Amino acid sequence: MKNIIKLSFLFISVLILSGCEPEDGENGVSGLNSLTVFSKEDSGSNCQYGGIKIELGLDVNSNFVLEANEIETIKFVCGGIDDPISKETRIILHNNNGGASGTSGNYINTYPAIIKFDKRNWSKLRSVVYTASIKSDNSNNSAIVELYDATNFRTISNSVLATRNTEYENVISNNLVESLPEEEINIYLRLRSENNTGDNVWISNKSELIIKQDN
Repeated sequence: MKNIIKLSFLFISVLILSGCEPEDGENGVSGLNSLTVFSKEDSGSNCQYGGIKIELGLDVNSNFVLEANEIETIKFVCGGIDDPISKETRIILHNNNGGASGTSGNYINTYPAIIKFDKRNWSKLRSVVYTASIKSDNSNNSAIVELYDATNFRTISNSVLATRNTEYENVISNNLVESLPEEEINIYLRLRSENNTGDNVWISNKSELIIKQDN
């Protein structure tokens, strides 16, 4: 399947839920998270040649599992010779255009973002980067964002981004293709403060995982 799955950035963008974090949250307290679950879809009525099943919903009981009664949207991305070629896929990790979510001190805000992500589902994979919009209340205390591999309990190498800007700055990672494991993992987005102080750090707007493929 990994050699035929192609996702378009527009398709993914219209799927992901928005506005799932509270305005001005702090000290590690956040509202309901949106979860996106990827799974293999075998050949059948949904996809003639097989493909990927995408389930989306709100984690109502905050257990980081998208349960059957929490699923709000189900979509299928099918493989096969009739699929359009896609060069870029954009998956929303965090969307908070209506406000900001913050933390301070030694608290870490964790946003479950992608469940069952497997880079092997994208053929001829060239690059995987992510972006985030973050700021700090204090220019002497960095706002730090990172991708966390919740399956293997580790921060994904080379994914740590930081800024001391007191205005929102759009930060972007280097290519993470080699840093992502050759297996299915759950990816969380995490926000934390550099120093254990009372200064808040913030994340807002849209954070995206950007996947690019060669023809």
